[in-house]
Amino acid sequence: MDVFFLLFLVWLVLWKSVLLEDKRCWKCKGENGTFLHAFWECPVVLPFWKEVLRKLGDWLERLPESPLFCLLGDSTLLPQGVNKGQHALLTAGLITAARLILRNWKKGVYGVTAL
Repeated sequence: MDVFFLLFLVWLVLWKSVLLEDKRCWKCKGENGTFLHAFWECPVVLPFWKEVLRKLGDWLERLPESPLFCLLGDSTLLPQGVNKGQHALLTAGLITAARLILRNWKKGVYGVTAL
């Protein structure tokens, strides 16, 4: 999670120091590039998260589509009856997905099948 925040903080400092002229998202060029938009709401990234949740949901019940769950790891949103092993699998899957977003940031290519 710290890497997400640092990446966003670098963008914010560049924008405030007028090195970046545009405040919009650098991926979709639509909305303001807030932290939540860049890593969750952006139409370029959101289908990736939905695919990750669908793949992980094949092993478990339906998982919540929430940035609290996917980005911050809030386990209170999990369905009842999730054991420690399943929770560890979900955590590893979500951390891997977040790292894939960062690794492919400049390429703009996201997707579970594009690995």
